[in-house]
Amino acid sequence: MRKLLLFCTLIITASVAFCQTLPVDKATGLITYTEVVKSDSASQKQLYKAAKLWVLSAYNHKYVAQLNDDETFTIVLKPVMEVYQQETADAGSVHYTMILECRNGRYKYTFTGFGHEKIPKTNMCDGGNLENDKYDCPELIMNKKELWADIKKQVNDNVLWLIDDMKESMAANLKIKKSDW
Repeated sequence: MRKLLLFCTLIITASVAFCQTLPVDKATGLITYTEVVKSDSASQKQLYKAAKLWVLSAYNHKYVAQLNDDETFTIVLKPVMEVYQQETADAGSVHYTMILECRNGRYKYTFTGFGHEKIPKTNMCDGGNLENDKYDCPELIMNKKELWADIKKQVNDNVLWLIDDMKESMAANLKIKKSDW
């Protein structure tokens, strides 16, 4: 009975990993996470300030300088996230573009342009765009669908966590602090 239960669990886990669909923009064909978040009482300037505070807390300072436009109230980052094979072995990194645009009463985030890069100082080749069905380098062990699916899952989980963190942080940074007076 235990073996049957374990087998069923493995089948379900594997099917979730393979069937996981990442959001793909129909116009560009790229994996894209985007949403317009309303914040009715906030001005463009307040949202931009809250966005900059979140970026400073969520990302390494070297990513902050990509584009920080005070005139268009737009932040563009080109960050990198580390990915792993079976949660222990380094599997390289995934670069992407994150755009935060602020307008009166709303802001829009976009995460897109995901691409896998090799482990530094190795002879491996880059995995390529995450939209690909499999790793670009055919001779590597990472060409197995399970490992490529796991990298995609890690990216999805990380981006969803960043989105939740951003929304919470932005909301908290927008709250007007009442003084004791």
